[in-house]
Amino acid sequence: MTRKYLHKIKKGGIRINHLKILGSLKFLQNSGINTLSISNCPNLSFDLISDTIKKLEIYECPAQISQIQNLVQLQELQLSHTKLQNISGLKCLTNITVLDLFNNRIQDISVLRFLNCITDLTLSYNLIRNLNPLYNKHTLRHLQLSCNRITDITVLSSLCNLEEIELQYNKIVHVLALANLKHLKQLDISDNHISRQNMLPLQSNPKFNQLTDDKFHTQITRQQLPHQSEILSAHKQRNIYITTLFRTGVLKKQNKIKNKFSKVQALIQTRIQDTVHAQIAMTSQVISSFSLW
Repeated sequence: MTRKYLHKIKKGGIRINHLKILGSLKFLQNSGINTLSISNCPNLSFDLISDTIKKLEIYECPAQISQIQNLVQLQELQLSHTKLQNISGLKCLTNITVLDLFNNRIQDISVLRFLNCITDLTLSYNLIRNLNPLYNKHTLRHLQLSCNRITDITVLSSLCNLEEIELQYNKIVHVLALANLKHLKQLDISDNHISRQNMLPLQSNPKFNQLTDDKFHTQITRQQLPHQSEILSAHKQRNIYITTLFRTGVLKKQNKIKNKFSKVQALIQTRIQDTVHAQIAMTSQVISSFSLW
């Protein structure tokens, strides 16, 4: 894609996807583009320079932070399914408010110490153990850390403005750090290693008692209803998967999703309580709508 072509693009955004023949993308300065979305371009290499791009989405393309670190006005960045390992180059992108690094190979998040404007951070499906770089990130409102290798969440107690946290599928044992988060509206700590005793700091807090079942998922719920554990476990796993599909804007394996839900739907008729029935029925409606796409 040449500079001459890009100069003809009016102010706004450009979307590039499923182009196996596209080899390189460079020189976006003065192009007037403020949004750029690139997906499913496996052979693409790029070196972007722009003082106008504020939103960049890269999905299932080879990418390195060094290729985008000159986008000085960038505010929203999504780099998902890119096999990314090193994110130290983000240090230069100090205006970022929304950062989505879903499904990569990231272990070290030390660079986040330098990003002081982030409100929404997605790091799910990575290899993260240490959350200390998040200390005192008071701007954070939404934090997604599911499917990592996290054991210690003590640092989260310093994130006083958090409204939503997803921590499912980690190795967390203690949750005391979450007990005094006054602005929390949604919490998912299911599928961790939390005992009944260690759940007491949350259960005794009236703030958490006000959260509805669909906003407060815990391991304890399934322990209290052992005869329904299969239903609840299946429901939670599908719910997480569907949320991921919607968030990334990518829908795959429709038949696989429907097959997984068929078992849940059969069990609903005889074994599920009214509250759980309502949740799965709602999710089933979403899945059935996929067949119309």
